[in-house]
Formats: sequence, structure tokens, C-alpha cells
Amino acid sequence: HADGKQNHPQPAFPASARPGKERKRMQTRKLTKYHIHTGRLTRPVDFAVVSDLHDEPYDNLWPMLDGADALLVPGDVCDRYRQSSARGVAFLKEAADRLPTFFSLGNHETRQKQFRRLVGELEQTGAEVLINRYVRFGECWIGGWYPPTIVREPDMMDQFEKLDGVKVLLCHKPEHYIKYLRTRALCGSGKDFMQERL
Repeated sequence: HADGKQNHPQPAFPASARPGKERKRMQTRKLTKYHIHTGRLTRPVDFAVVSDLHDEPYDNLWPMLDGADALLVPGDVCDRYRQSSARGVAFLKEAADRLPTFFSLGNHETRQKQFRRLVGELEQTGAEVLINRYVRFGECWIGGWYPPTIVREPDMMDQFEKLDGVKVLLCHKPEHYIKYLRTRALCGSGKDFMQERL
């Protein structure tokens, strides 16, 4: 937020059932807000971040996205154990119909038996699919990164790091960030339900 305040947690979103043969427990979907002052934007930007849907129902997420300028999805909309992706693909399509949506891969996508077919389906949703690439969004650059040896796409981090302005990187696995990217000059990554205002 432009006032420079940071890390103001908000109350949890009401608990919802998370059906599925493997997941019978109740899970709370929580909205956490972070206010990050970069000093480099002429106006605040609200990013909503949603990850780890694992091909489960998502209708209760829409109220949490109200007011967001864009949605960032750093992976795992699919479920690798069930080899399912229909709900995750539908979520991205519906999200892209509502607001600008940016998606990068998670391990549940890369472990789908029909990975390349899935990537084609994801690219047809209207969401911007960022597999080791970046795009401009307003005054920000948004990139998606996954280890090049896994996705067989060239690494774009050298070019991304040299860009002027605010950079937001979607990197699904925290251990990848720690191992490969910690020393890079970047702003932002996410793996939970949260909303960021830059």
C-alpha cells in the first residue's frame, strides 16, 4: 500500500468443506493481506494470489477476489494423484473472464501424464500462462518460473532481473526459490491465498 504499512493479517474466510476421496478434512480458506510499498508505482495495484486448488471446488473464492486488479496463480490447480485437471482448467477460464489472470506451473501440473496436452488446455483458458517467461501488466512485470530442466523451457531469469520497474515472480515451490532465486533482485512470490497491494 502506498502508505508504507506492511503485513496486516485479516480475519479468516469462513470454513468450507473440501470434498474429495483423498481429502475429507475441513479446510479454512483464509484471506491474508500484505501491503508492500515499493515507491516505484504511480498508483497502488491489488494482486490476489490463489494457489494449490488441487482440482477442487472453488466457488467460495470469488468473494475474496473482489476489488483485485489481477489474479496471480502460482500453480497446482490440478491434482497429480488423481491425474485430474477439469476443475482447475475451468477455474482459470472463469477467473480470466472476471479479471486479468496470470498462471505459472506447480508440481501437480508438471507431474500430469499428459503434461503437454494440459499446457495446451491451460493456454486456451484466457489466462496468461507464464512458463519461464514474463509479461508487462501496467507498471509491473509479472513472470512465471519453474526449473528449466523440468519444463524444458529456457531460463528467463537473467533478462527478467534486468528489467526496470516492479517485478512480481510466480514461483510455486519455496525450496526452488531458496535454491535458485534467493539472491535475485525480485519482489513477490506466493503459495497461499493472499492479496497483495503494491
